[in-house]
Amino acid sequence: MPDRVRLLRNASGIPYSLRQGYPTFKMSDEGVSAVEEYVINLDDMNAFYLLSMPPPIVFGDNVQLFNRRNMPGTLNLPTKNLEFRPLADDLPQDPFGVDPPGYNNPYLIAKINYETNPINSGGGVDPADPTTFLEVSFDATAEFLKIPSNKTNFVTAENATAQGRADRCGGSLNADADRTAAGNNVEIEVKANEANIDTEVPTTILIPTTTYTVTWKLALNPNFALFRSLIGRVNTFTDPLFFDAPPETILFVGYSGSRSFLWDGEGETTITPWNLTFKFIGKHVEDADGAVYGWQHIYRPSSGAFMKVLRANLNYLYNCTTTWGPMFRAGGLI
Repeated sequence: MPDRVRLLRNASGIPYSLRQGYPTFKMSDEGVSAVEEYVINLDDMNAFYLLSMPPPIVFGDNVQLFNRRNMPGTLNLPTKNLEFRPLADDLPQDPFGVDPPGYNNPYLIAKINYETNPINSGGGVDPADPTTFLEVSFDATAEFLKIPSNKTNFVTAENATAQGRADRCGGSLNADADRTAAGNNVEIEVKANEANIDTEVPTTILIPTTTYTVTWKLALNPNFALFRSLIGRVNTFTDPLFFDAPPETILFVGYSGSRSFLWDGEGETTITPWNLTFKFIGKHVEDADGAVYGWQHIYRPSSGAFMKVLRANLNYLYNCTTTWGPMFRAGGLI
């Protein structure tokens, strides 16, 4: 082989030459993969690696994340891994750098394996990619709340037209029901026979709840004091982080985290960023008129409605926060 190889320079100034027969492609239902092989200088191996798989850069408490290099001419064919091998693997090394030309060869073959995103081929986020630093998941369910049978009316065929409660699933049983507005709540005067009011049989109502889990990866300097101060608070405004949840329906209940202290066996240690998990619970009760009741409301059996509660200090049950954003800005990520 020749002593010198003619190389071009890429946009970063690294000399290279694409080998004949490359790139190659493989396509299947699971995605697309491709392989390129370049000839590069031995001294440029580290620079070539950093170009294809750039690590995060830390500026004090801030971190800048970079995407892996895409295959030239593509939008969603990122680098999966790299392999390096000598261009001529039958030549001995030159430990002193004094051998004549041709005795050794200062060139490498850089093999780049590209692969489309494992989730889809349209540019989705790979959960295993370290650039995914914030994830939101949820589990929607409901709780059964047992309530006293105070003013519970059993509807029979004989007294159906005498009920003062509107039938929300099929018209009104009595269009002339006496209703009194009280804030966001409606108290309905029941016009029913005493024989149909049972004071001993308890009933249940359904309270829809959603548990949200927010995972924050690569947290460099989280504000734990802020986290502690926000436990037990609810959202003041519509919350975009939780699918535009209405005010007072999202409650922050706690957080957990972990990080590692790595030792290389030679006395050097490395501290990894924090991996934090936050727990929020949504309470969303909606009546037939579309009014929404959240954490500041409790069910009042005597009225048959959800109402806000004031404590002895004239404050509501839970303190509020205008946004959860400052929780995730502590490391400069958003």
